[in-house]
Amino acid sequence: MKELKKPIQPFYMPQMTASYKFVVDNLSEFGIECAPVKVAISQLKAIQKEVDLNKISTLAEKNDEDLKPIWISREGKVLDGTHRVASKRYKEGKNAIIRAIRIDTDDKDGLAYLKIIQDRWEQQQKAKGL
Repeated sequence: MKELKKPIQPFYMPQMTASYKFVVDNLSEFGIECAPVKVAISQLKAIQKEVDLNKISTLAEKNDEDLKPIWISREGKVLDGTHRVASKRYKEGKNAIIRAIRIDTDDKDGLAYLKIIQDRWEQQQKAKGL
């Protein structure tokens, strides 16, 4: 019997609050390349299936420049930024272009690295008393 693929639950998804430089520096430390890109929402693949409609509405009211880029795997799977993608799609449709950072990993490794990096960020902020 073929093994069932389990969906990645939202509580395993990194909620990236770390600074861009911190994330990039840590990815580099792991030997992982990343690059800023602009991508059509229609080319992205969702990992997180559940979204908060209130959060989407709030994000839809913001200017694109006020929103952080999303993080995606090399296959275009959204690692962080599901709600930003949904709000952009709501405002502009499936062909809307969104700013992203493409990580040169698959989705599972990308999620794991981002989670490690976010945990490091939170520990560092806690040590600083922030």
